[in-house]
Amino acid sequence: MTHRHVVIAGNGRSGTTFLVHLFTALGIDTGFTEESAQSSIDPLSNAGLEFNLFRPDYENLPYIIKSPFFYKVADEILNNPKIEIENILIPIRKLEDAAKSRIRIQSLAEEKAQKTIREGLVPGGITGTNDKAEQELVLARQINELIISVAESEVPYTFISFPLLVTNPHYLYKKIGFLIPEIKFDTFLEVFTKISKPELVHEF
Repeated sequence: MTHRHVVIAGNGRSGTTFLVHLFTALGIDTGFTEESAQSSIDPLSNAGLEFNLFRPDYENLPYIIKSPFFYKVADEILNNPKIEIENILIPIRKLEDAAKSRIRIQSLAEEKAQKTIREGLVPGGITGTNDKAEQELVLARQINELIISVAESEVPYTFISFPLLVTNPHYLYKKIGFLIPEIKFDTFLEVFTKISKPELVHEF
């Protein structure tokens, strides 16, 4: 049996959580209800709604899967005949801004805890390195690894620009509308307006 999915991948800090929340509110299978999605989003970083892909039971994953670590298992999943990836959504943000966003969240969490926190432990914080100065380089390597895996596969992919995806509903609908053909723009706009919080986007 083949299991169909759409993957939301990329570096994070680029609207990936918003996309999962939006799909959830639109009634698409994300593994979350609107209530559980709201409660699962980290209040400091607005990050969350991810699924662990380091598991054998892919059949239990929802239709929409968000994972910033998809690049680590992309080759395995994209070449698994039992898993049909319909599309890979890749929100893209300037690497410098994505890195600064992660560093900002990490610093806020460490200030609150009054101690240094290891990478990967703060939702939306630094990842792949404990050296904040290396974060941008690490993100560049991660997105490069992802793009190579996707390019070598025959799976369709969609790049989505951030912060445009959280500020322009017409743009986003054109980008992801093919996944929700039964949802008219008026309905999409109503849900988008309720979920989107463009004031949370930081300019660096």
